[in-house]
Amino acid sequence: DKPWDNWYTDEKFAHLYNTVKQYAPRALVGGCEYERHVHGPALQKSVHYWQEHNIHPDFISYQLFPYVMPDVNDISSLKTITESDFFYREVKEMRQEMDTLGLSDTKLFITLFNMTISNRNILNDTCFKGSWIMKNMLDISEIVDMAGYWVASDVYGEAYDSISALFGGSGLITKNGILKPAFHALHFLNTALSSLSAKQSNYAITAGENSNYTVLF
Repeated sequence: DKPWDNWYTDEKFAHLYNTVKQYAPRALVGGCEYERHVHGPALQKSVHYWQEHNIHPDFISYQLFPYVMPDVNDISSLKTITESDFFYREVKEMRQEMDTLGLSDTKLFITLFNMTISNRNILNDTCFKGSWIMKNMLDISEIVDMAGYWVASDVYGEAYDSISALFGGSGLITKNGILKPAFHALHFLNTALSSLSAKQSNYAITAGENSNYTVLF
């Protein structure tokens, strides 16, 4: 988080916000890819600054990965969370915190999400990953306004040890352009969520043309 802390200031954000709104008033301006467990106090401080300077961000953005910062005495730098409903709980708390800070009319964007920050995790190449994406995106679809997957291609994690076509990269496609289960999951959701008819914890039903329906179990 050092680059974030070194780059961001409320004054810089205000200057950017006012400049964009002056020349492109319909453009959405927001920020700032917070990590809820790290930047909570920073968001509260920024909201107070924005209120004092008549700034109304169009969205608040977060990154979302299944990790939390450990206690001070913990020797590990990150703690992995395996709870199946972690994303749903986290997003609900993001929305509640925004509402409490007077941002109830502000959009909630997840600009980075994934189940791992590792580009050497074999689960990234499996059908499990596709199911994981569908489950979690359906869980949060009625709370968030946008969610962006991290990352597009396995080329991002390519290095000297990534000789094989599959090496556990986090991308939606392999370094050679093969579409992975994660890609097909997002492709399906982009279509399904625009015509969602019913959703429960273990199924989703979407309506199509000519009275056709798709049922996902």
